[in-house]
Amino acid sequence: MSPDLTGFIGGGFDTLLRTGNGGVSWSRQISMTRSALYGVDKMGHAVGSSGDILSIIAPPDRPLDPPPPPPPPPIKLFYAALVPDAVRLVWDVNDELLITGFRLIKQGSGVPDVWIPEASKLSPSTRYYDDGDVSPDTSLGYTLVMYLVIGSSINADASIVIPPAPVITDLSATAETERVLLTWQIDSPDMIDGIRLFRTSVGGPNVWLPPQTSFDPGVRAHYDVTVVPDSSYLYTLNVNYLFGEVQSAPLAVTTLPLPVFTELDAIPETQRVTLSWDFLMTAGIEGFHIFRGYPDGTSVRVPPNGELSPSVRSYIDIGLTEDSRYVYTIVAPLTEGGEVRSDPLAVTTVAFPAISRFDVRSTGEEVLIDWDLES
Repeated sequence: MSPDLTGFIGGGFDTLLRTGNGGVSWSRQISMTRSALYGVDKMGHAVGSSGDILSIIAPPDRPLDPPPPPPPPPIKLFYAALVPDAVRLVWDVNDELLITGFRLIKQGSGVPDVWIPEASKLSPSTRYYDDGDVSPDTSLGYTLVMYLVIGSSINADASIVIPPAPVITDLSATAETERVLLTWQIDSPDMIDGIRLFRTSVGGPNVWLPPQTSFDPGVRAHYDVTVVPDSSYLYTLNVNYLFGEVQSAPLAVTTLPLPVFTELDAIPETQRVTLSWDFLMTAGIEGFHIFRGYPDGTSVRVPPNGELSPSVRSYIDIGLTEDSRYVYTIVAPLTEGGEVRSDPLAVTTVAFPAISRFDVRSTGEEVLIDWDLES
């Protein structure tokens, strides 16, 4: 006899499983698909072919319980990262498990696997380990082994590539009189912590540049303005990175001597002085400034409104007083900073000649005037 079906149902509902011996069992099930044709009879029993799972709509006063969340994985996190002088292995695990300890297996290309620690376990509370036995330019794999009380173990894997050590290239210097420009390049800059220069000199102090700290990893040039003219130095570039330090070969540098005024001379006349000079050009200059000094210690710049071109080697100072003393100093400002001054040059203008004899004679037709000047 066919059952009297009161309606068709489907979706996510309570389910009734009718077993082969006529017994029934209830279970809670969430399903978002429609089953095969099924229904319930007037007695409220689910009907269908033997062994089918039949779904009925839960009454409104019986809300469905949400499904329980899935349990956390035994090993929730495991990764490797670079830290100074080591590879740091970090992990997080399900603390509800009964853990007896951890070990690590390190795998490297062309070398046998290594257990860390070799003969014991890390404590159950350990959550990171620093492997200091590593080298630049290598690829490493790690397996975390977590041991449980029941005797089983659970594994997780991580890997890391360690970049090659930095290589210093193209260390060079441009020397001037009172400063040195140093430039450099570095291959594989990813692991750089800082850069410093070490300078040695004969008879002078050995210094670090900068004195108290390091250049930023991206710096590729530095002006050393603490040098003196015509001196020799050795520079070494030091690059600190995660696994130590690399150094360049020493670079020898000699600063240029200061420019020198040579053949400074003056030709005085009564109301003007002609100055001339030569200049040993070992560094760039902005031009020449001439200062005229007076006996009272004051001085003025001539010409008053400008400087002479670097190519000029003479100047006529006019508007002077006869038979007067002046002191001239020539200054050459350097393009790199600082200046070069000539030695002072004292000059006395020529006095007007005195009349030593003056005669006036008349011949009747003319007047004769005659005089002599002191030489």
